[in-house]
Amino acid sequence: MQTRWYAVALIAAVSIGFFAGVGFSEDPQPSEDEMMKKMMELGKAGPAHKLFRSMVGEWDTVMKIWSKPGEPELSKGTASNELILDGRYLRQDFKGKYNGMPHHGTGFLGHDNFLKNYESVWLDNFGSSMLFSKGKANKDGKSFALSYTWEGPMGTMPGRMLYTITGKDGHTLEGWMTQGGQEVKHMEITFTRTKKAAVDCPK
Repeated sequence: MQTRWYAVALIAAVSIGFFAGVGFSEDPQPSEDEMMKKMMELGKAGPAHKLFRSMVGEWDTVMKIWSKPGEPELSKGTASNELILDGRYLRQDFKGKYNGMPHHGTGFLGHDNFLKNYESVWLDNFGSSMLFSKGKANKDGKSFALSYTWEGPMGTMPGRMLYTITGKDGHTLEGWMTQGGQEVKHMEITFTRTKKAAVDCPK
């Protein structure tokens, strides 16, 4: 299956000039072996994926939600995170409550080594759509920011999230949305480790 994927990717790379303007440049074209080697290198879990290791495990969560001005609504929950596909992606599972209702969500975090973007997809029981976001690592080496656009009954609203590793046993997720031209913080989750989970990631 993996070999088939690489073969398809290689054909696509050749056809659209994926590397170094192949087909659109007078420079010597890389060989199929060189392109295959490049594709395989880009497909590995790399240094950028190491941030995910700090987020693996079982967590107690405290969520703050600002749905109106003033003090936020507080709720407790749990989260379980695991690395999958040899450390390429972090699978997130969250359970909590919001406004007295059960809240269950699942998400995936990854890093595109070619575009150098962190990427996320999130889905939960409060909606029927998936939230896609992407962004870059910050220079502190402990956080990365993701941007997205949410569309719903209130119109189209851009937003951003910030993941921050606060230590070996903690991390946070903060969220902002832009409403009426003004960005407001609407969410913050603090994760505190309860027990260490196995790390499925190459050293």
